[in-house]
Amino acid sequence: MIEAKEQLVLKCALAEFSEHGYRNASTNRIVKAADTSKGILFHYFGSKKQLMLTVLDQSLDVFDQYLENEMKELPPELLARYLALSKAKVKMFMEFPMIYKLVSDVFREVPEELGEEIVIRQRRMQERYAATFLEDADYSAFSPEFEREKVVQLIHSVLDQLTHRFMEQFKHAPDRGLSELPNIIREFEEHTDMLKKGIYKNDSR
Repeated sequence: MIEAKEQLVLKCALAEFSEHGYRNASTNRIVKAADTSKGILFHYFGSKKQLMLTVLDQSLDVFDQYLENEMKELPPELLARYLALSKAKVKMFMEFPMIYKLVSDVFREVPEELGEEIVIRQRRMQERYAATFLEDADYSAFSPEFEREKVVQLIHSVLDQLTHRFMEQFKHAPDRGLSELPNIIREFEEHTDMLKKGIYKNDSR
């Protein structure tokens, strides 16, 4: 059971790392926000590095659980699954912006000091998502002239960049873009329709 003071330090550390990134995060600001001392912080976590990894692991647990709850019923076709996953990620950003930003940022630009530990967690996360959301997906609508792996990479790249764009666009909005959710979903669907025209068989579009 995590003690109340320890949990408060983790909460303040999440806000600090999410806002400033690992390199520019300040343990002085964290302990001030938590109304505690550096001695207490290092008693619980040992180092800034271990504090960051603890915050990240907690955030990944929330991330995983949220997506699993949002995607209990998966559409069979791969592109439809990626669309559902992208919608779930946007909704999560709106509800848990600090967690989403922390995970997204640290995986996009891995801090050098945390390199090996982050790569391990990133690989584990990718393998879990592949097994949970993509393993038994239907690829039959794709044109046979394209390599499946390249098609998957294209879908992931397009929808991931679109998700990141919305995150940047609405990060300062009071509701994180919740009021714009119907328009956001519509834009995701427009992009998937464009992808279909390029990678589907003619009779599957």
